[in-house]
Amino acid sequence: MGRTQRKTSKYLELYRKSFKNKVNTIISFAPPNTSKDRFFDLFSEVYPEDVSSMEQHFKFYQEKNRNRKKGKPLFFPNPTNLLYEMAKAKLNHIKVDSWNPSDAEEAKKAAHEDAKRERERKLLSYRNNNISTQTVTPNYIIKLIKAYWNEKTKIRRLFIVTECGKYKNPRTILFFRTVLNQESDWFIRNYCFRILQKFNEVVYLPPKGRGKKEQYDLLVKEFGCDYKEDIGRTPQDIINEFYGDDYIQNYKDFDVFISHAIKNSNLVDKLVEYLNSCVLVAFVDWKSDREDLNRTKSSNYTQKVLELRMRQSKSMIVIRTKDSDMSKWVSWEIEYFYSLRKKIAVLDSEIDTVSKPKYLESLPIAKFINNNLIILSNDKNKAFGDWVKSIDID
Repeated sequence: MGRTQRKTSKYLELYRKSFKNKVNTIISFAPPNTSKDRFFDLFSEVYPEDVSSMEQHFKFYQEKNRNRKKGKPLFFPNPTNLLYEMAKAKLNHIKVDSWNPSDAEEAKKAAHEDAKRERERKLLSYRNNNISTQTVTPNYIIKLIKAYWNEKTKIRRLFIVTECGKYKNPRTILFFRTVLNQESDWFIRNYCFRILQKFNEVVYLPPKGRGKKEQYDLLVKEFGCDYKEDIGRTPQDIINEFYGDDYIQNYKDFDVFISHAIKNSNLVDKLVEYLNSCVLVAFVDWKSDREDLNRTKSSNYTQKVLELRMRQSKSMIVIRTKDSDMSKWVSWEIEYFYSLRKKIAVLDSEIDTVSKPKYLESLPIAKFINNNLIILSNDKNKAFGDWVKSIDID
C-alpha cells in the first residue's frame, strides 16, 4: 500500500468515527429489518448536512481517482455504503418483539431536536468564519483569476488570492484548487488551503515538495511564518497601489456601497445576503477590506480608501436606524456619494419615531415588500436590482 493510500485509509477511519454517535442515534429508533436504503433515508432525514459532506467526500475521491496516474484507486465508499457498514451489525440485532414504536418515535423526535441545535451552532460558526465572504462572482474577480498565472511577482499573486477569498462560488473554488496543486510558493498554497477549509470544501494540503527549498519559502521568509490571515496591509498601501496604477486595486468595482452604523452589523449581513441573491456585489468596509481597514490601522488614509470605494460603486443604500442618524461617518458618506451624482436610496429599518435628518429627505426610499427590495416612487415602484442597473439618477 502506497503512502497516499495509507493516508486515505487513515482519514477514512477517522471520518467514520466522527459519525459513530449519530449512527447509533438512528439505530435507536430504526425498525426491525431496516434495509441499507431505508437506513440511509432515516439518516438523511435527521442529518442532511452530514450526508452532503459524505457526498462531497465521495465525489472528491472519485475525481482524485480519475486524475490518478499510478497506483490502485483510492477507496472511499459512497454515503449509503459508508453508513450501512457502520450500522449493519447492530441493525441485525433489532428484534420485532422487543421494538417499541412509541419509544422509537420519542427517540426520533429527540434526535431531530439535537440535530437542529447542532445545525444552528454550525451555521453560526460558518457565518463567523465567513464574515467577509460573498456568494457572487464579480467581473473584477474573473479578471484577477485570468491575470494570476501571468503575474510573476509572488506577493502580487498572494494579493490576488486574498481578494478572491472574499467570494465563494464555483469559479473561485476551482481557482483555489488549481493554485493549491500548481503554485510553487508554500505560503500561497497554504492560504488557498485555509480559504477552502473556511468554505467547508473537502481539501487536503499537498506535500511541500523536495529540493530547492528557497523556491517554496519566498513568502514564508518574508512573513516569518507558514500562514497568517492579516498580511499587514494598511489603508495607505491601498491608496499607494491604486495611484501607482496597480491593476488589482484598479480592477475593483461594486454594485452597492452599504452605508451603515457599525452597531447594525446584523442588518448589514441580511442585506448583503439579499443583494448577492440578486447577483449584486456589495461593498462593506469591515467585509470587503476587513484586514486592511481594521480599526486598529485607522489613519488619514482610511477616509481616502472609503472615497475610492465609493467612486468604484454604482449606487449606495443607507441602512437607516437611530444609530445611523447619529453617525458622522454615515452623513459624510452620503454627502460624498451625492457629490459624485450617483444613486442613493434609504432603507428604513426601524419604526420612524423621529424626523429624518435633512440630508435624507430628498432621497428615494427602499423597502422590503414580500421579501423583495423595492424602490418606492410616485410614478412606478422599481425592483432594487433594476434601479441599480438603470441609467437615470433619482
